[in-house]
Amino acid sequence: LSGETILGPSTSNILPELDAIGILAVAWEWLVLMALTFWVGILVVEGLILAGVERTSNLLAETHKRARPLQWLCLTALLVGELITLLLRTTQLSQGLHGSGIDLAALDHILFETRYGYLWLLRIAFIGIALGLLWWTTRSRSNIGDARRTRTAGRRFRQMRQQAQQIQRTTQELGSGPIKNEIATEENATPVATSARSFTIIWLLLAGLILLTLVLSGDVAALAQTPMSAIMLDWLYLAARCIWFGTIAYLGYVLLPLLAVVEPDHHSEILTIVLRRFHPLMLATLGVFLVSGIFLTETSLNGVLQFTTAPYGRTLLVEWILIAAMILLSAYALFTLQPKLSRQTMLLPVVNAELPARRTRQTALDQTTRNLKHAFRVQSWLGMAVLLCAASLSFFAPPIVFPTVDYTQPSSSSTTAPTTLNVQTQEVGNLAITLQILPGRIHYANTIIVSLKDRSSDNLITGAEVKMSINMVVMDMGTSSTTIKGDNPTYIAVFKRDTAFSMPGDWDIGLTILRPGKAPIDA
Repeated sequence: LSGETILGPSTSNILPELDAIGILAVAWEWLVLMALTFWVGILVVEGLILAGVERTSNLLAETHKRARPLQWLCLTALLVGELITLLLRTTQLSQGLHGSGIDLAALDHILFETRYGYLWLLRIAFIGIALGLLWWTTRSRSNIGDARRTRTAGRRFRQMRQQAQQIQRTTQELGSGPIKNEIATEENATPVATSARSFTIIWLLLAGLILLTLVLSGDVAALAQTPMSAIMLDWLYLAARCIWFGTIAYLGYVLLPLLAVVEPDHHSEILTIVLRRFHPLMLATLGVFLVSGIFLTETSLNGVLQFTTAPYGRTLLVEWILIAAMILLSAYALFTLQPKLSRQTMLLPVVNAELPARRTRQTALDQTTRNLKHAFRVQSWLGMAVLLCAASLSFFAPPIVFPTVDYTQPSSSSTTAPTTLNVQTQEVGNLAITLQILPGRIHYANTIIVSLKDRSSDNLITGAEVKMSINMVVMDMGTSSTTIKGDNPTYIAVFKRDTAFSMPGDWDIGLTILRPGKAPIDA
């Protein structure tokens, strides 16, 4: 379970079986990442790039109209995706423990007894707050629009009445009417723009908190040696990735097509202004993304060979190849197409509109704009592939280096290994039973690993049922019991810190081994 610290072979880098539930889990995780990324892109473009510039005020007003349904779609997809992802994780956990479908007891355990569940509930609360805030801002804009239409209707009625009284005065008023309408529209639009700027910080704060819950419930926070720095860098990595991918997707699929409709005569000039504001944000985001991403890659893998030997490493290698292609396209767009677009925009008004050279320059300018739009869209496709790799990384556990201990071999060859590694081997009948406790410390969640070996054939025994009970020797602290079943030669049980090994002293671990057709064995 993501976010739960579990030691032992269950967190090794062995490739899990990607069944139908696993495929659905990856697909819904991918949907959640895409919805979150595009939503952050909308917030960044409207709140940081378009806001505060007079030339882009009309474009910002139109993008608000287009972005509102997109924000509803993204937040709804994020909420539904989180709910379905939780159900799929519960199903996977139930199948791993009991071999059956979804278990409501397992769902209750995940939600109210694990760190993942607490963070999931907090994330759902933040998404609910974002939906409520979006509903409130949409309602406020609708009320302002209704009031504006009411004032417009009243103004038209007064003009008709004045026209019946005095034709000459009405003619003058009709001539000045559009000017008054424009002034009134600007006055009414000013509070809306101010309100939108005031909400930008709240929107970005909500997005940052949602990303923080994802980081705290991820593998990096659970497995890193330096959790505070790793959590900070992982949050920066996710934030930079959302800003980079989401902004490019919004520019390529929403802003550039809309710009040609809203500003048909000045779209190249406004596009130049937008790209000039986008350039430093893009460079800063890319720098943060590379620094944090390289650090997280080094902490996740223990060597270059794991890029090819571990499933986690192979997925990470594909992700970095896609990121390299995106960086090349971003460099082409920012350092080749953007200067070319600025130069062509400056030279276009120099030539008279009736001359053939003007049409030639306009054609070249339109071609540069199309190339820029294609570059952004191709980067969006590559970004979707990167997010698919990220969803797969959440499915494959990072490779972990375990102690060089053979759980099936007796520990008599070393006098210090059983003490330092908490390993004991006991021979009962024709069985050699090896038991190891990780990490073997009080006030910690401890994992007990049991392996069974037939002494006569030296074969590992599978298909047994191991009943385990733990209590303190000198004091009755309450017996903690569990039963382990399965076809794996290694039998693993996890005891939370408040159920066993809760105080210093000697603890007794009792085992009862049941095999089909064999007498029970106690150890």
